[in-house]
Amino acid sequence: MKPSFRWSINVQAFVLGMLPATLMFMALVLFFTHSRLEEARADLVSRAQLMADQLAPALEFDLISGDRHNMRKLLDQIALSPMVQAVEVRDAFGKTLVRRESNHFQLPGSDDSLPSQLLKVKADVHQTPIDLTSGFDVFDDPLLNRAPLLLGQVEISITQDYLRASQQDIVVRSLSVAILLFLFTLLLVRLMSGHLVRPIRELSAKVRAIAQGHFQTLPVAASAHEISELSSRIDELAETLADAERRQEEQIKAIEEARHMAELASQAKSEFLNLMNHELRTPVNGILGMLQLLQETPLTDEQKSLLSTALGSGESLNGLLSEIMIFSRLKESHVDLNPMPTLLREELERLEAEYRPQAERQHLDFRLRMADGLEKPWMLDPEKLRQILRSLLDNALKFTRTGGITLSAELIREIGRDPILELHVIDTGRGISPAFLDELFKPFRQEESGQNRGYGGFGLGLAIVHRLVSAQHGTIQAKSTRRAGSAFIVRLPVSAAEAAQIPAPSGPDRALCILVVEDNPVNMKITCGLLRHLGHETDQAFNGLEAIKRYQSRRYDLIIMDCQMPLMDGFTASKEIRAMESGEQRSPTPIIALTANMGADLEDKCLQAGMNQVIAKPLSKATLIRCLASLKVA
Repeated sequence: MKPSFRWSINVQAFVLGMLPATLMFMALVLFFTHSRLEEARADLVSRAQLMADQLAPALEFDLISGDRHNMRKLLDQIALSPMVQAVEVRDAFGKTLVRRESNHFQLPGSDDSLPSQLLKVKADVHQTPIDLTSGFDVFDDPLLNRAPLLLGQVEISITQDYLRASQQDIVVRSLSVAILLFLFTLLLVRLMSGHLVRPIRELSAKVRAIAQGHFQTLPVAASAHEISELSSRIDELAETLADAERRQEEQIKAIEEARHMAELASQAKSEFLNLMNHELRTPVNGILGMLQLLQETPLTDEQKSLLSTALGSGESLNGLLSEIMIFSRLKESHVDLNPMPTLLREELERLEAEYRPQAERQHLDFRLRMADGLEKPWMLDPEKLRQILRSLLDNALKFTRTGGITLSAELIREIGRDPILELHVIDTGRGISPAFLDELFKPFRQEESGQNRGYGGFGLGLAIVHRLVSAQHGTIQAKSTRRAGSAFIVRLPVSAAEAAQIPAPSGPDRALCILVVEDNPVNMKITCGLLRHLGHETDQAFNGLEAIKRYQSRRYDLIIMDCQMPLMDGFTASKEIRAMESGEQRSPTPIIALTANMGADLEDKCLQAGMNQVIAKPLSKATLIRCLASLKVA
């Protein structure tokens, strides 16, 4: 940063006083110097012209007779003049007959290396007519009355050294007068500025002291009425600022205390939510996991119906827990986006495979409509896309009793702009009243409340969707007709991606040997049971230390690691395993983190510890299948 330079008020007053006087002196000096130079130049030219006019008649006979010797004598006389540089005589045709130059004159102090500027004057030489008609009566003869005959021309070149001498003399005198006047003005302005500026400087010192927090200042010396009035107002301002500073200090102290209390409350809330999430998800994970394992056993139709109801209730409870945690994290921080090349057709087909069975269990139709262009890869955050569509599809299933649900997608292209991915989730449910549409995307808003509620939930799903869509610079719109259904339109900007950027899916084509590290026996039983149903072999470790011992004694294709465990947590165990692999130059074993507290910070921590992926509890068979399909297992 360049330092700022400011003149003091004393210097400014001095400059403002001296600048007009200096400009005026310069203008006068230039004017009188120019006038004197023009007069000297005109005088020099006039004298030279007079010499040329006098020389011309004297050369008449010599030009007629061709006597160049006499011409030289005349020119030598003219060349003796100190102001003459050269004299030249030409005939009537412009041919030079005689030329004389004079180099005898040089002014003191002039530079011999610089040629003198020349002024040239000319005079014509005519033949004087002879009056032959005097005393005779003759006819009007043109030959007798013709104009004088041009015999030649004389040219005198004169030096301007005299002009330079006059200029030097005039400039020296003018500068002498200007310097005397400048010194007189300097003294006068100095005295006047000191008298006027001193009280202003004292005011400036007082204001500077106030700016530094010293509100008790000395009075200003007696001066003009306006300055005395200003000094009084500054004293009043100092008193006001002192009172304001005291009040500000009290307010800052109160704000700091309130901020500290708010930080403590926010920290306590986050700790409580994390604890609640972990403690509630653990039993929920056990319930859902056991129900999924039970679903794989032979059951009667009545048992399948009861199991389906229990699974639905457990999934609803898990959805409520997820909404609370997601909304809490979105409210406290910004949304972290992770755009990557995504095949939209495959993502939508996976959602169709996930939600079509649920719709059929409710005797609803499920339709997927995809326009052309979705088979190509596009850059977007697939996880956020799935989260948005799952929330909208969950709502559609919840509020639709008859008819069906339609999920459609198309790309809207405009010239000069990135394409827009437009998604429609349409249902034939109960619909939304027009009065509630404006409240639809606000948190904790439900059309029915109190004892009249016919559906569960906290009213957070659409608020989360709105936040996720806005974070991607997209828009969401709802249209609905009462008792006819609703339509949600999501528009997200996307950009084209190279097909080579899409990693080819390479799921395991054989049974894997998997080490499951989990301190909770119920979760251990669920995870191992799901993996065995998928045809894989499992080994168990109940903390990080035990996992490292088992890893040293046996090679595994995959490790599923819980994050929070006694003795040694999953983060430390993963770092130890990666260090052993690096020391032994072994190929890295994929590690999947299993946690109940999902979040961007936790995901970053898992990746920094050397884990490959993160899965949120409760664990499901579908989640395991997707995760194993995305890993490259040797």
